[in-house]
Amino acid sequence: MPSLIIPHSAFRIPQADDGRAEVVAAIELEDPRAEELLCSLTPARPLDPVEEVAIADRHLIYETHFCRPVDLHRGRKASQLLKFVRDPVARTSFRNIFGYALASTAHWDEAASLTDEQLRDVERCRLDFVVPYALLLQAMIATGRRDYEDCSVKLREAKSHAHSTGDLAVIQMVAAIGGRALIAQGRFEEALRQSDVDTSSVTRSLHGELLGVRALALAASGHDQRATELAHQSLEASLGVEGAINAQCALAVTEISRRQHRVALDHAAIALAHAIDTGMIESLVCAYRGCPQLILCLFERRDLHEAVTLVLHRAGDAQLAAAAGDQTGQRSVVSLSPREKEVLALLAQGLSNIAIGKVLFISPVTVKVHVRHIFEKLGVRSRAEAALRAAQINRDLGDNRDS
Repeated sequence: MPSLIIPHSAFRIPQADDGRAEVVAAIELEDPRAEELLCSLTPARPLDPVEEVAIADRHLIYETHFCRPVDLHRGRKASQLLKFVRDPVARTSFRNIFGYALASTAHWDEAASLTDEQLRDVERCRLDFVVPYALLLQAMIATGRRDYEDCSVKLREAKSHAHSTGDLAVIQMVAAIGGRALIAQGRFEEALRQSDVDTSSVTRSLHGELLGVRALALAASGHDQRATELAHQSLEASLGVEGAINAQCALAVTEISRRQHRVALDHAAIALAHAIDTGMIESLVCAYRGCPQLILCLFERRDLHEAVTLVLHRAGDAQLAAAAGDQTGQRSVVSLSPREKEVLALLAQGLSNIAIGKVLFISPVTVKVHVRHIFEKLGVRSRAEAALRAAQINRDLGDNRDS
């Protein structure tokens, strides 16, 4: 987990040196020995509550760093033991890491409750340096809930705290989380500016995440070559799931723009697999909200429909799943005229009205009329919803295209 790990020198649980510091260092360096070291922490005897929380803390860090399934059950069990942990730094360390895991897996309400608890504890114990990290969590939660204005407020507050304390890590995390939030809104040029920060002193996972965010913003802006370069750099930089998902989505978007649909589907399917396998869907959610052609691409494979729909429902985007799956009456793609189907297919690739007009040799005004008719016939209100309906073209008409 790159994004909300407060420096562990500040969050080490004050006990005898039993290897925990070595485990954290190995995880942050993505050392292959990390899993072995982590397993060595668990003694044969029953654990007391403080040890249980400490080890759950380390497991969550490992799982989110190494693209492993996140064990929320372990986190919830440890969370119930926090009342027995006297050290406030240990409590806030665990809540921060578990809160990030909850937000990443789209458990927005549970993450919000934990963060509120965190802030109350911080206020009681006067741990002011923890505040910006709680604000970062709140920004992630707001993004998940589509409250982008609140996300922006939380990020500004976190950045202000960081500048006053000189906490460079927070500034870098603001760039990563803010970049994803802007991508979710389709504000790709702003996402590029947001994520353009100094990465010379970041952890491997955060470095990979920032590269992935920039790659996706570039891909969505039409800068295919540079996006491809940064996506591969992201995958080489870290094993972290956020970077991997963003990088694979960036590669998918570039291949969609190049009309290489089969290659695009391969990359999109890898991003989906990372999200499903780990449970950490937040990066994928931000990506497809800003680039709905990713969902359209994934719906081209029937065996992925269940996984895609699961993500959409968990993220609160069930209306998009419904838009893709409605095959009844006037709300089916088959109700469109041949020209309207052509317009819809190009719209689904992210083309503007002007670009669609050039491809079909018609005026942008005519394209606009077709788009309006498409909206009316499909009962949708946005280009994103209309784009998802294009997935029905293959299913309804039996189109077996090769590319």
